[in-house]
Amino acid sequence: MKYTHLYRTCIQKTLSEDQIDIMSAFKTALRNDPGLELQLINYYKGMPLSFNATVAGVGRDELELRVNPRQAVAISDDNYTFIRSKIFKHDIVVKARQVSIKEKTVSLYHPCYVEIGAERRNHIRLRVHPPIDAQYLTPEGKVRGELIELSTAGTIMVVDHTVDIDTWGDGKLSFQLPDADNINTSCDIKVPARFITALEDGSLPRFIFGFTSDKTSERHIAKFLFNRQIEIMRMLRDGFDIG
Repeated sequence: MKYTHLYRTCIQKTLSEDQIDIMSAFKTALRNDPGLELQLINYYKGMPLSFNATVAGVGRDELELRVNPRQAVAISDDNYTFIRSKIFKHDIVVKARQVSIKEKTVSLYHPCYVEIGAERRNHIRLRVHPPIDAQYLTPEGKVRGELIELSTAGTIMVVDHTVDIDTWGDGKLSFQLPDADNINTSCDIKVPARFITALEDGSLPRFIFGFTSDKTSERHIAKFLFNRQIEIMRMLRDGFDIG
């Protein structure tokens, strides 16, 4: 799953010069504090996850960390993590080169200053598995797709064809969720929705929608997300990714 929509870059000089400065700052900080700790942040299947990590070593272009085992599971699946430290005025995104869940270590490279846009969301948007069939209907047309992320106020829909949806007005988003009170039935969700933006960093178009729910729809969505969050936490605990 792409993660670039979670942040925007904050390049200070050039990307390569920033990387040199970041690694140099880590080396200096580690010399001054051999037990140097950092805060790591991931959005594991959309769920915010943050633990402290200890710097084990700094190479020319590689950072070695000792991490919480749950963070190791998240980094292994996501192939990235965000770093927050008082050393830097900006957060940093880094790619994962090697992850050992058993040893609770990660090797990270390609640092870049960023601003984490996901932190500004008012609602947690979780990745859903399996994707949910959905339809967006407006007077200008309709589009069918699959919801891959969902919150109580918005969603991401993947479609298999290009649609000039940014010229459309507001509409209705329809989909079904398992009934949290009866696992053998589904509940129909139909909410007023609006197109916000398109993400073009994947092989298929992904549309972000915002919506407003009535109390009944919000209750069903909230229960679904609560159960999904429990499932995600179980994955982290077991170190076994099924979604």
